[in-house]
Amino acid sequence: METDNLRMIKLSSSETVVGKVTSETNTTLIIFQPLKAVIMPSRSNSGFSLGMMRWEMLFEFEQPVVINKYAIIAIGEATDDIRTAYFEAIKKYNEMLKQEDDHSLELS
Repeated sequence: METDNLRMIKLSSSETVVGKVTSETNTTLIIFQPLKAVIMPSRSNSGFSLGMMRWEMLFEFEQPVVINKYAIIAIGEATDDIRTAYFEAIKKYNEMLKQEDDHSLELS
């Protein structure tokens, strides 16, 4: 499993963002490929499951995002379950982008 600087970040907006922290200053945190962690009912109706989705659809996903530390309530290391869900979501997202690129090449 990858050992990037993957962190869970709880924002004052109540969102939980998971991403790779690449650097920080006194007032900002720079995060790469942020995903929003979403708790949803399990398909089997017994408990809950964890979903990951792009945090902000209008940001370029392959560019780092700067988060003001004043908007952060808490930050911590991702658990193994969160890490697994994050990297699976990133893999699926990259596969989807590759399919779109392949389709675009076929049309040209």
